[in-house]
Amino acid sequence: MQIISVINLKGGVGKTTIALNLAATLADQGHQVLLIDADPQRSATQWAQQGPAGGGAGALPMAVEPLQADDGAPQFQAALAQLAPAAQATLVVIDCPPELSDPALVAALLADLVLVPVTPSPLDLWAATQAVATAQEARALRDGVKPLIALVPSKLLPQTILARDLPAALAALGEPVAPAITQRVALVEAIVLGQTISTYAKTSPDAPGGAQRAPAAVAEPGAGAARRFSQSHDHPAPRHAPRPPLAGARPAGPGRQVDRGLRTHPRSHSRPAGARPWPRDPPRPLALLPTADKSPCRQ
Repeated sequence: MQIISVINLKGGVGKTTIALNLAATLADQGHQVLLIDADPQRSATQWAQQGPAGGGAGALPMAVEPLQADDGAPQFQAALAQLAPAAQATLVVIDCPPELSDPALVAALLADLVLVPVTPSPLDLWAATQAVATAQEARALRDGVKPLIALVPSKLLPQTILARDLPAALAALGEPVAPAITQRVALVEAIVLGQTISTYAKTSPDAPGGAQRAPAAVAEPGAGAARRFSQSHDHPAPRHAPRPPLAGARPAGPGRQVDRGLRTHPRSHSRPAGARPWPRDPPRPLALLPTADKSPCRQ
């Protein structure tokens, strides 16, 4: 039995969303998957209860079981050993609670792979540093090889400086960085219906295939599925067609105003006298990681 733990010591980073959709993707792929909801808020359990009962269309393709992880590793492992055979699970995904380091350490001690979601915020990046340290501590207490650790950029807004710089900032933590997952309204709408993104947005033009694009095998425990899940659901929003000109509007030309019902400045690159000049260089990226002699949020 292989175990994937999704941990972070800060809430709101998309941990439950990644854990549940990853588990569903692996189940659609053919694995017998059990999702352990170790979060006291029971977000994954409530998500599963939103869907249709009786395994109908739109029901989650895997079992979801709540389980406390704050009683210590032996008790958690014993309870997991009872739940997994009952669900005939060969692969377990654990959604760990935020703000508690002991359950995260317990999950990391049992895991083959630890996923650490991180959003583009200095506060979340600092929390991810602690989560990586917890997983590395578990690795040191074991054989020095497992758990494998992967950082997952989460909730990114495309075309922003923070989204562009986050993968490089995460690479400085010394662990592999998975492909980024962008912020999507469809992910939130799927929760309301108790569905996964593969089920809810299967016919959407920005989510083709869903589970059909999942990997055929898991070479490293869950690493391939996590990578392909990110790639299959990370698509920019479709561009809207430009608004047609109003009837009777004159075509724009150099130095001429555009008739759109509002008076605008002439189309030229000149600036009024005394105005600030156009910026020649793009703004410098934010330094997300703190350094010895520089502020962590300077621009």
